Amino acid sequence: MYFKERKMKKYKSIDLYNRPVKTTFNILKWLFLFVVMTVLVMYVGFKNYANDYETLDLLIYTSIISIALFFVSLVIIKYSNRDKRKIEKKLKRFIKINKLHDVEMVETDVDKNGKPIRKRMVTYSVKLCYKIKGHKVYIKCIKDGSIKATKLETMENELIALVGHDLVDITTKNDSVIYEFRTTPEYRINVKEQQIERSKSNQDKEGYIPLNSTTSWNYAKQPHALVAGQTGGGKTYFLHYLITKFLQDYSDVYICDAKMSDLYALHRVMPEGHVASTENQIAKVLRMAREKMDARYEKYIDGDNYRSGYDYIDHGLGAVVVFFDEIGAFKAIASDKVAQEVQDNMKAIILKGRQMGVFMVLSTQQPNTDNIPSEIRDNLSLKVTLGNMSTAGYKMIFDDDYELNSVSGVGTGYYFLNGLGWERPRPYQAPFIDMLNIDFVQWIANFTENVTPKSS
Repeated sequence: MYFKERKMKKYKSIDLYNRPVKTTFNILKWLFLFVVMTVLVMYVGFKNYANDYETLDLLIYTSIISIALFFVSLVIIKYSNRDKRKIEKKLKRFIKINKLHDVEMVETDVDKNGKPIRKRMVTYSVKLCYKIKGHKVYIKCIKDGSIKATKLETMENELIALVGHDLVDITTKNDSVIYEFRTTPEYRINVKEQQIERSKSNQDKEGYIPLNSTTSWNYAKQPHALVAGQTGGGKTYFLHYLITKFLQDYSDVYICDAKMSDLYALHRVMPEGHVASTENQIAKVLRMAREKMDARYEKYIDGDNYRSGYDYIDHGLGAVVVFFDEIGAFKAIASDKVAQEVQDNMKAIILKGRQMGVFMVLSTQQPNTDNIPSEIRDNLSLKVTLGNMSTAGYKMIFDDDYELNSVSGVGTGYYFLNGLGWERPRPYQAPFIDMLNIDFVQWIANFTENVTPKSS
């Protein structure tokens, strides 16, 4: 269903109740418009052409013109509101076919013999409201305590079929449920060679990473991320994308990869000590990141450089970012003592690293509590799944039982970003990276060789 971009300030309600007064009012409204238009046309006609035509001829001409103008105006108004009429018609049909109303024989009058006249009338109808704002359509289902209205809380699939667009959010309130649909798709980013460069324009400012055509991750305010997905889902490509974007912001990037897989290969081009694989190397990276965080707090919070409300960007510092891939593989090779040390340091960074610009990006195939404790997972602002996951897997990542549809295609899944008022995960397509034509490794090598991160 196509919707013209609008900015409706208020919801318009739809139900199936018979409203003869409203119908009469609409007729009078159009009749009034016709009369006003006719009077104006006749006034102009008689004022300017009374001497050129007979009175009867002028009356006929002005009447024809006023009728033509009225119908042209009617067509224009109807055409401009076609999307509203479509959705109103669909909402009324939705109420009917889902039996969200009651129809009874009601006594409306008596005939001349005194016998009651009965008509089938709607005695109850749920109320649906809609609003079109920009490229979004909002369907508001009013709760009134009835059993039929209660059904509206679980009819998201039916409403998706009705509207014909992606459902991006559901907001449940005490008196209503609001379904939010996006009428234009969120396009995935197509990473091209010319985009792989440092830029300080307003569109690519420090602290932001574009996730798709409409949403950016403000990691300076929404810290830390979790990327989960099975083999072949596109997780590694997405992590490469995040690494390059952090480097564009002059971040000091570290990689922990206990499986020694794709991310570990970056040890060929990154500075020594920035890519870790053994338990001791990984423990050293986490220890170093925490020490940098503590040193910054000592200097900029406890020291003379303190400024109220300042964060690391205000102090001219660069971010320190630790990518920790496959935490489960690390725990499999690490001793209990080292694993506990790493977890303690990781927890400290995630709980207090934001203000001083120390961040973590965790990735795993199994996001269970053994790999990522809930107290850590709850403080990760960005959560992304790529590829299909089990219901239990989605619950571990997004902390609730959402009914999420299957996805297909590499780099396709769901994402959730704190701080934007989202009530549920949204469909997501990760940036497309043409690895055959873009040499990410060489690009990273150029940056790490020629540029010193702002990580003091």
